[in-house]
Amino acid sequence: MNILIDTNIIIHLEDHKKLTETLGALRKELSVHGDSVLAHPLSLAELRNDKNESRAQIVLSKVAGYPELADPPKPDNLFIDSVGPIRSPNDNVDVTLLYAVAKDSVDLLITEDAGLKKRAAIIGLEDRVLTVDEALAYVNTRYSRLIQNQPALQDVYAYNINWADPIFDEIRQDYKGFDEWTADISREQRLCHANIDDLGSVNAILILKEECEAVACEPPMAKRRRLKICMLKVQKVGYKFGELLLKKAFQYCAANGIVEVYLTHHVKPNDMLVPLLDDFGFKESAKKADGELVYCKTLERPAEGCKPLNVSLLNYPIYVDSPDVQKFLVPIIPRFHDLLFPDYPGRHPALFDLSAINPAGNAIKKAYLSRSTTNKIRQGDILLFYRSGDEQAVTCIGVVEKFARLDNIADIERFVGVRTVYSQGDINESLKEGPILAILFRHHFCLPKPVSLRYLQAHGIIGLAPMSISNISEETYLAIKEAGGIDKRFTVN
Repeated sequence: MNILIDTNIIIHLEDHKKLTETLGALRKELSVHGDSVLAHPLSLAELRNDKNESRAQIVLSKVAGYPELADPPKPDNLFIDSVGPIRSPNDNVDVTLLYAVAKDSVDLLITEDAGLKKRAAIIGLEDRVLTVDEALAYVNTRYSRLIQNQPALQDVYAYNINWADPIFDEIRQDYKGFDEWTADISREQRLCHANIDDLGSVNAILILKEECEAVACEPPMAKRRRLKICMLKVQKVGYKFGELLLKKAFQYCAANGIVEVYLTHHVKPNDMLVPLLDDFGFKESAKKADGELVYCKTLERPAEGCKPLNVSLLNYPIYVDSPDVQKFLVPIIPRFHDLLFPDYPGRHPALFDLSAINPAGNAIKKAYLSRSTTNKIRQGDILLFYRSGDEQAVTCIGVVEKFARLDNIADIERFVGVRTVYSQGDINESLKEGPILAILFRHHFCLPKPVSLRYLQAHGIIGLAPMSISNISEETYLAIKEAGGIDKRFTVN
């Protein structure tokens, strides 16, 4: 891969300070795999203008070892209009670096600039503009995607959490009563949802509380039954734990008939939580007296007539399944199915390395690769995944975000990023038989009741088992919806 690094990464890599553990590991992995690390000429110019002259001299003396991106493309006005205005020299650097990704001059851009990542998300490049943690996760999974931790989240009582773990340091600084609060929830025997590694370190944690009260903020939030996300914190970034924790919260709402979920958050410079909240329909709704912002999301069904993809993006996990939305059966073999959908209760965890982390499995936004020749798929279409092999049943449902038919591995990897469970070897093997259909989709649900092939055939719903992606009728979809127990509160038709 050709990887472009932002100015802030160059400084961290090449100044005289000790490298962070993650940054050091990333540099080692990039070297091992022979990936090319490039500097943009504008980044080098920015370094020369560093007000810290001592640091600038040290960094510039070392950065000569990085090849420059040759003749980098210059963003045109159309691109600038699409990603936001240029108001400063730093904005100019950001937009120019992002344009290099958009024009495929490089495969990835590594940065710690939240503003740059926000611009990337606007034009759908969020999976190619990565933080150091995200880049390390991507590199670690690029060559061997068949990994799965079991379970990804554990239910842990608050009194069994090590509240001295470094993941809580920043929260403790922001909330003066943090230690008293953790003592209170420990006495309450509050359940937490956490990922804890073999050494006892907390990689990610979610704490929920069901409320029926007014929220003191401006403007005030009236008394109502809500789910409060008391804590959503990720230490091991890049493995899609944030999406996994949000999915857990949404699942709680779905199971308990709650239609509003909220959290409060002290926004910091380069804050990475806010883009995640934006991506799943949370809106900044109010402000508390101490300056905390209140982010709220409704799970109420939107008005009919909304575009299917917009509903999936903004009202997730609600989706549109009206008759004018196409439905497809998508066969997937068991080993890939159980990696892509680790929350499916019928999976077989013995197939996997239980010590590793599966970013694609954790994610809500996933990628599916197929040799299907269909050209009918469109944004907003519904995918019903059919687990072939031993079970032979419709198990999961997703909504198409975007798709592409691609014929080389570089383009495929750029398109799917860390969201697929297919390894390089799998992709190369498939390419021998022709172009691949790559589909990015949002996983909405595992069906409460998987619908078996035997049931489908016995009730005359389908004949033969699907061998490739196949368009199904509205009647067939409705029969699967009914038999699978899909909650109609979360569909718009």
